[in-house]
Amino acid sequence: MQMSNSALSLKRESHLKIKEQHVERVLILFDDDRFYIGDFCICTHLLKSCRLLYNQALIEIIITNQKHFVRYRDLLTNNPAFDLISMNTLQGIDYLSYDVIICVTYWEKKLLDMMKEKHGPLAGEPGFGPAVFSISQYLLRPSEHQEICFPVNTSLYNLALTELLNHPRELPFLMEERAWGDQWLEANGMQPGEKLFVLLDSSSSRDKLLRVDVYIDLLRYLLKHDNARLLIFDEKNVGKDAFYREWLGEELLDRIIFSRGLTLRQDLCLLGSAYTKMVFGPCTGLLHCASGIYNYLLRKGLPQSEVPLLVVYTGKYIDGNAEACANDWWCDSPLVNCMILRERGGKKYIDFLNEIDESERKRNDDLLKCGEYTIELLTGSLDKKLH
Repeated sequence: MQMSNSALSLKRESHLKIKEQHVERVLILFDDDRFYIGDFCICTHLLKSCRLLYNQALIEIIITNQKHFVRYRDLLTNNPAFDLISMNTLQGIDYLSYDVIICVTYWEKKLLDMMKEKHGPLAGEPGFGPAVFSISQYLLRPSEHQEICFPVNTSLYNLALTELLNHPRELPFLMEERAWGDQWLEANGMQPGEKLFVLLDSSSSRDKLLRVDVYIDLLRYLLKHDNARLLIFDEKNVGKDAFYREWLGEELLDRIIFSRGLTLRQDLCLLGSAYTKMVFGPCTGLLHCASGIYNYLLRKGLPQSEVPLLVVYTGKYIDGNAEACANDWWCDSPLVNCMILRERGGKKYIDFLNEIDESERKRNDDLLKCGEYTIELLTGSLDKKLH
C-alpha cells in the first residue's frame, strides 16, 4: 500500500516549509520487529544526516522492538548523533511533543492510524502537529508489504547521499571501553605480549559459514602462531566450549577464551581491545561493528599500526545475491579485507575486494559457496596478511 505521488508531493511541500533552525525536537521512530546488526549499523550511519540537518535540535530515537531494545541501545551508545535513546510503543508516544518525526517502519499506515486515534483525524496532515517524513524505503530491506504514507524529506535524503554514503561507517567507541576490554581479557587469561585472534563462528544463515572441518583446521593453523590466543563469543551461554573441546582437545582449548553471556556492548569492548590483532568471520554484523569501531578510533588518532587485521569471507549464497553481500555490503569498509571465492578455468582462488577493479567486484557468475573454501586457500591468503 502506498499513497499517490501527488498526495505525497503535497505533504512534502507543506512539511518542508518548516525551517530547520526552528526545529527544537526531532523524533526518529525505528519500528522493525526484526534485528540485524549489520543492517542497523548501516541505518544509524545514514541517520546521522538528522544531526547534520537539525544541528540545534534535541534528537531522540525511539525503538519499538522491546525484545531486542538492549542490543539496539548497545549499538547506539556514545553516538553523538542521538541525544536520547528510548523504548516505547506506537500507542505510548506523545507525537505532538515533537516538531519533526522521521519514521523508519514497514507499517506507516499503522503509524498514521495511531496518530489519528491519539490526536484526532488531522494528525499527520500538513499544518497540524509535527512534520512527518519517511525514510523507510531507503533504510529497510525491500518488502512487498511495505506501506508508504509519508513523504521523503529531500533535504535529509540529499545530505545522506552527499555527506555519508560512500564514507566509512563508524561506531563511536570510547578509550575507556577499550581499557575495559583489556582488563576483562587479562582477568580471563590474556598475558602481556600475547595476541588475540577473534573468530566469529555464527551467522544468520548456515550457507555463509565454512565447513566445520575447514574451520577447525583454521583454528589449529592460527594457534600455531607464537603467543596467540583465540576468542570465541558464546553470547547465549550455550556451552560452546564442549564443541571445541571435542574437536581440538584439552591442550588447545586452554588457549581459547570464551566470552559467555556478555552484553553486545561488552563484546564490542573485546573487539576494540588493544590485545585484538585479528577479527575473522563470515559476512555478519559483528564484523560491521569491528569495522565501525576502528574507522572511528582511527579518525580519533589511533595509530594505523594498532588497527587489527579485519577479514570477512564471502561466497555465493543460496539466494544467489552474492554481489549484495560482497560489494554492496563491504565496498565502504576500507579496513576490511573481504575475501571472495571464485572458480575460473577449473581453478579455485580467493580475490580480495579491495584489490580488484570495479567490474570484477560486481561480477558474480563465477562465485563459489562458502562451503567450497579449503584450508589451503585460507592459509595461503592469511599468510600474506598476518606477516
